[in-house]
Amino acid sequence: MDDMPAPGLIRWVMGLSARVLLVTLAFVMAIQVLVFVPSLANFWRDFLNQRLEAAHIAAIARDAAMDNMVSPELERELLDIAGVRVVALKQEGARQLVFADREPVTIDSRYDLRTATLIDRMTATFATLARGGQGTMQVVGQSQKMPGEFIEVILDEDALHGAMLVYSGNILFLSVIISVFTALLVYLSLHFAIVRPMRKISNAIAAFREDPENPNVTMESWGRRDEIGVAQCELSRMQMEVRQALAERSRLANLGAAVARINHDLRNILANLQLASDGLARSEDPKVQVITPRIMRAVDRGIRLCRDTLAYGKASEPPPMKRQILIGALVEEVSMLLGLQDMPAVNWSNQIDERLSVPLDADQIFRVFHNLLSNGLQAMDGRGSLNVSSRIENELAVISITDNGPGVPEHAQDDLFKPFMSSTKADGSGLGLAIAAELVRAHGGHLELAHSDSSGSVFDVYLPLKD
Repeated sequence: MDDMPAPGLIRWVMGLSARVLLVTLAFVMAIQVLVFVPSLANFWRDFLNQRLEAAHIAAIARDAAMDNMVSPELERELLDIAGVRVVALKQEGARQLVFADREPVTIDSRYDLRTATLIDRMTATFATLARGGQGTMQVVGQSQKMPGEFIEVILDEDALHGAMLVYSGNILFLSVIISVFTALLVYLSLHFAIVRPMRKISNAIAAFREDPENPNVTMESWGRRDEIGVAQCELSRMQMEVRQALAERSRLANLGAAVARINHDLRNILANLQLASDGLARSEDPKVQVITPRIMRAVDRGIRLCRDTLAYGKASEPPPMKRQILIGALVEEVSMLLGLQDMPAVNWSNQIDERLSVPLDADQIFRVFHNLLSNGLQAMDGRGSLNVSSRIENELAVISITDNGPGVPEHAQDDLFKPFMSSTKADGSGLGLAIAAELVRAHGGHLELAHSDSSGSVFDVYLPLKD
């Protein structure tokens, strides 16, 4: 077990740091290879130019001898010094053989340095390496001593091949040193600029996942303006939003638990009220006969509401049971439950077309209008003008609820239909508008704040005319 690598080393090898280092090394080495090939081709050319220059000096030495005559020993020595086997000059338009080896020469390749391009030199370089120093080449170059003339030599490739291997080894060693230092510098730069901050972000994500409700587990701001800084800011914002959402969810769970505790008692109270209303139904008083059906319907709705209250916290609302309902009559029923007709300080008007019929679930849409009218009444503090009207737009019935209250604060308008965020009252739960919007969406419509300022607010309920 002692031979197993440390977890930190494994994490480093598998992490972004090691990948950055390896990628940097690979790219630097690739650049060194791209530089090395032309460099080796230039070394090949310079080596041959040196041989041409040495051969030219040997030819000049022969010309300096008396009657251009040199002994075979001196000729052999001059050829060895020049590192060639044959030397020829072009002088005054004629090619002249200056030195020649006594042994026959077989030429494996021919190169003219006067016209050779970089591509030609690189091709010749690889060809020389491929022959392993066993070939013989003929080389023609420009005469440095006599412009316009050329010099031609034949030489064995073994010395050139050996020099190229030594040069390649030196270049390889230098390239490795440069690559390592360059990669190390690049690695350190990337590590502190990118890898280390990303590691902090990943650690912050892991810590947040383990304890998302801990306010101390929050990504700190670095003040960076680049992409990493943006990621850090977005992570910090996401942590706050998720933490807020979890708090809202906890609050909803607590609310559900509280409602569950009082649900049974409330239903018993409503049941007793229902029994009392049954007794009122047997009364012969005309006023009681008018009021009693409304009381019974209100009690029935209260019982159903108690039964379905926990649905918001546990699951979505039940699917609407739609039937054709006269919207005006439904709104009037809501107003009577709220007692709007009996409030002298409230100018109440129901201007909905009495013929407007829409397929809907009466109980659910009753809750929608009850919520909206209650909100309007509260916004006006029980004093002002409250109006409901209707119009038809694109196969939709649009019901507008208008009040002349102070309006919805601008900072609350964006989150108006979100749970726990829409209430502007200190004692409000913030669920009313969220539930209303959900119920309208279940009917295929939508609820929106059409207008709100210091003169009042207008809420529009859009409901499809056809199921």
